[in-house]
Amino acid sequence: MLTIDIDGTLVSDKFIISQANQEALHKAEEAGIILALASGRPFESCMKLVNKLKLKSKYHIISDGAWCGDKEGNELFCQPIHNLLIEQIVDFARRIGLHIELYTLHHGYAEIKNWSDYVHVNYLGVHIKYQPFDEFWQKDSILKIGLLSKDDDEMALISQMEERFGHLLNFSCASAPCAPDVHFINIVHQDVNKGIALKKLSAYYGLTTAQIAAIGDGINDIPLLEAAGLAVAMENAKAALKEKAHMVTGHVGADGVAEFINDYLL
Repeated sequence: MLTIDIDGTLVSDKFIISQANQEALHKAEEAGIILALASGRPFESCMKLVNKLKLKSKYHIISDGAWCGDKEGNELFCQPIHNLLIEQIVDFARRIGLHIELYTLHHGYAEIKNWSDYVHVNYLGVHIKYQPFDEFWQKDSILKIGLLSKDDDEMALISQMEERFGHLLNFSCASAPCAPDVHFINIVHQDVNKGIALKKLSAYYGLTTAQIAAIGDGINDIPLLEAAGLAVAMENAKAALKEKAHMVTGHVGADGVAEFINDYLL
């Protein structure tokens, strides 16, 4: 099985998955290799790519490992954030003036609009619904809390949030080539990350660690690579991720995924 991050791994700064990468993915599936996308993106954004790529492999990991299932929304496993913590975080964010987004499986919510709307719609294909939070999380499970930052003031507020809740929840930071100045912070259950999700998915398929390869570029991909028998970093990956990798493939802008598949898997 090959598990693949999306932004900075499959998707470049031109918002596209190259033809070479698409062809390599199809060849891998034809050769009997199971593919699984593993992303911090929410369901809507991730499954649009699954449909566009016409992948035959059924299960994919979203929201940094909080949910795994198919493009129809059928769940293989899920680990939402506890309601009590959601209530505390919403209250804390309001008090310090930090814009947050709450994600259920099918929708993202925010109380007011802000600059992040442009990033969501134009770069990630995510549509946010605006409404007062007012405990709606008691009616639907919250998979992740999303924070976006583009300056030091916003990062300072996020640091306050992490200082208050970092011992109770898992905070991870990701980036996307299409928005290089934006930091994407995902907050999930403390027992959630891409690596834990990969272990659950591989157990479902009955695969050993030696039968798993993973490829990524960001800090939030470190657990993913640590859970794989063959850990592959993109040339454009963060230095901390490259330290965890067994090998480095090409840059996202030079079809690094296709290079790895064609040269090492097929």
